[in-house]
Amino acid sequence: MYEPKSTLRFYGTVARRRWLVIIVGLIVPIAAAVVLTVRATKTYSGAASVVINRGLLADEVTGAPDPSASASDFLTIVQTDADAARSRQLAENVVRAVPAAHLSAAGFLSQSSATPSENADVIRFAVENRDASLAQQLTTAYASEFVSFQAQQDVASIKTALAQVDAQLSQARRHDRSLIPSLTTRQQQLQTLEPLQTASSSLVSPASSASLSSPKTATDIGLGVIAGLLLAGLLAALFETLDTRIRSSSECEALLGLPLLGRIARPPKRFRRRVVSLLEPSSVQAEGFRIVRTNLELQTERTHSGVAMVSSAVEFEGKSLTIANLAVSAARAGRTTILVDLDLRIPSQHDLFNLASRAPGVTDVLAGRASLEDALVGVNLSADIERGGSLRILRAGTVARDPGELVASEQLRSLFDQLRSLADVVYVDTPPMLRAGDALEISGACDFVFLVAKISSTRRPAVVELTRLISRCPVPVVGFVATGSEPGKWAYSYRTDRYATAQGPASSSAGAEPVSVEPDPVPEPASVEHDPVLAAAATVAAAQSESHGDGTPAHAEDHSAARPVATSGGSSGPNRAVLVEFFRSRRAKRQG
Repeated sequence: MYEPKSTLRFYGTVARRRWLVIIVGLIVPIAAAVVLTVRATKTYSGAASVVINRGLLADEVTGAPDPSASASDFLTIVQTDADAARSRQLAENVVRAVPAAHLSAAGFLSQSSATPSENADVIRFAVENRDASLAQQLTTAYASEFVSFQAQQDVASIKTALAQVDAQLSQARRHDRSLIPSLTTRQQQLQTLEPLQTASSSLVSPASSASLSSPKTATDIGLGVIAGLLLAGLLAALFETLDTRIRSSSECEALLGLPLLGRIARPPKRFRRRVVSLLEPSSVQAEGFRIVRTNLELQTERTHSGVAMVSSAVEFEGKSLTIANLAVSAARAGRTTILVDLDLRIPSQHDLFNLASRAPGVTDVLAGRASLEDALVGVNLSADIERGGSLRILRAGTVARDPGELVASEQLRSLFDQLRSLADVVYVDTPPMLRAGDALEISGACDFVFLVAKISSTRRPAVVELTRLISRCPVPVVGFVATGSEPGKWAYSYRTDRYATAQGPASSSAGAEPVSVEPDPVPEPASVEHDPVLAAAATVAAAQSESHGDGTPAHAEDHSAARPVATSGGSSGPNRAVLVEFFRSRRAKRQG
């Protein structure tokens, strides 16, 4: 099964795959925050504090309850005073006190605030302005006007109480004279306390300066970073959700329900439309196709099948190039191989093998215009003729008027029977299953089918539809080959230059330039200096290297039949490691 989507590795893979989206999502909010911070108008803010007094003579005279008896009640009074500080009348007083600000009462209220403290009898006043000096003046004026405003309110409350007592005293003189003594006493108290009334609030901390309130560079950029991280994560998740491409061979294996035959890495540019198994059979890229061929043979060993058909979901998944390399690999392994190009919609095998034209081919043989022997074209595998293998290609042939009807004919089944008798294995290239019905028709004449899926290109809906089609296939579907993986991710192979033989590097064919394979220098054994035989071999090798500039030993004829000869870059003489190994074996025989 493919990797669960809840692992840390999965999220790391998504981040690596969506790095561009993440970078854009991260940079845009941060850049916007920086630009807005730089272009924002600077605003300054002043701060002043006013303390609300608890014990007041006016409260005692008017009979108000003692605020100190309940702290929560007094905090309510402080909150009420803070709300009163936002009155329009007080704002007009401040604006008149600082005419240089050129503000209206509404404008001043929008730029100011009066906040009660949670744990103290204090109201904090603040005013913002683009001018630091005006911000300081407005803040101090705001707090001072509030103190004056509160004092006026307190005096007004005593006068109101005195007026009420006077009214009650007049009424008592007319109706109930028994109340006159108590009312008279209260009247005298109010008249006495009116000039002694103290302010209910006092300014304790006027605004001494104004600080920069906005923009706050660190805060704004920090918010931009947080917004960038959120946006980058959302964009990456959105793109990943909307992307229906298959990202791993294990995911494709789970969707298809078929075993993985092998992974083929994305070929280098020079081999995008070339058969690497033919041009450089000892390369790392060719090794991947040999692995696929071996796994394919193991999957079909019990059935002894001979005709293998390849297809894919859609075009450009590498099926034609894959089966061409598999055919070359089978031929080099000593098998008589025939490659049939039955992708009559877009034939490509003649281009891959640099053949002159696509005819004569399958369509010509089926129509009777050419014999099978005339249509088969041999491929030069000179390096492997001694193994008995061969490769012949049956091209697509002349353009067919109705390819779908042609591949459904009985003549095609008879042709496949002839091909079985001529070759050990027959590889058949067919159109994509989701693009034409030819592949399903051809599969009935084959022995087994395998698929090719290009990772990071094939869409999940296409694979699901392909699964539905192969469920109706009349012959076994033995597995699939994953193509298009990153080079080096799955292309594990040995370095073939470590195993150079007496024949030297494998010769290239099909007009390719020979590849010079130089063996890695073999380190000298640690025991050479203590072994006289090995030391003598090393001395002989050194002397030969000095006496012959081309590396040819002076006495090569002495043991030419008994030792292997490693070639390197045109040199025909033994290197030091070969001589050391030779004398080591001689000494072992004497000791035995």
